[in-house]
Amino acid sequence: MKILLVDDDQFAISLFKKFLEKESFEVVTAFSSKDALDILAIEEIDVVITDWMMPEMDGYELTKAIREQQANRYVFIIMISARGGKWRYIEAMESGVDDFISKPLDGDEVLAKLRTAKRMLAYQSVLYERSITDKLTGLSNRSKFYEFFQKEWRRLARNASPLSLLMIDVDHFKKYNDTYGHLAGDKALQEVSSVLKHASQRVTDLAARLGGEEFAIIYSNTDLNTAHRYAESIRTAVSNLRIRNEGVSPDHYLSVSIGIFSLSVTPSESMDTFIEFADKALYQAKSRGRNQICLYPNLVQEGLV
Repeated sequence: MKILLVDDDQFAISLFKKFLEKESFEVVTAFSSKDALDILAIEEIDVVITDWMMPEMDGYELTKAIREQQANRYVFIIMISARGGKWRYIEAMESGVDDFISKPLDGDEVLAKLRTAKRMLAYQSVLYERSITDKLTGLSNRSKFYEFFQKEWRRLARNASPLSLLMIDVDHFKKYNDTYGHLAGDKALQEVSSVLKHASQRVTDLAARLGGEEFAIIYSNTDLNTAHRYAESIRTAVSNLRIRNEGVSPDHYLSVSIGIFSLSVTPSESMDTFIEFADKALYQAKSRGRNQICLYPNLVQEGLV
């Protein structure tokens, strides 16, 4: 469980950090609410323990900001204050805080509250995974795709690191469904999804079903040539599934078309434009006969965009 400690008192936060690390927790520190929000934007934090009284943005305001920023992921928030009392407690809970600790801190109480946080987060995790998973294929859904893309985009932009996007379409799938039925179509999508899942094993990769027969894979820290190799292995693996598609494709097997766009990400670049370029490459792959790969930079050189 990863904990973020937020307090402008550096000595107090140092002592608290040592205590928690001794109990085998992973701990990150922030000395202001702004620093805390910056950390939360790029790291997956499970629990935030924040002091109430801080300059510029207090714990109450930080809590509301976290709830807005982390709308798609639940973070357990514990508020610490030297001022106790019923109304102080109610104010903290109404701001979105999950639990409240009064100073001076008691180690046993802190650990008990963290055990409660762990149980709550485990339950929230189950609900969250269900909400971001495509039920048919087990891949991430469109919502998770955009959430993950935004997070990786911000992370990679700090160092102008490369990001590659594959947009993937199962060729002639409507005709496949019409010929073999929707049950066979569902099974075919599941088999194709297994290939995509196998091709995106790193924690910085994400394979998603965007809808129908449309898929995407995000490859972080991956240049164009490497992404092209990955795409070719996917295209070949799907062909090797030998899913019969009589009278539709030239070799009578189900295939995929893939469009690729790759770029070293900077804050000035547009994520929407990035997706648009990968889509244009996919469109060309389909218009050129399907079962092939197109790279957006090549389309520029050919004067097609």
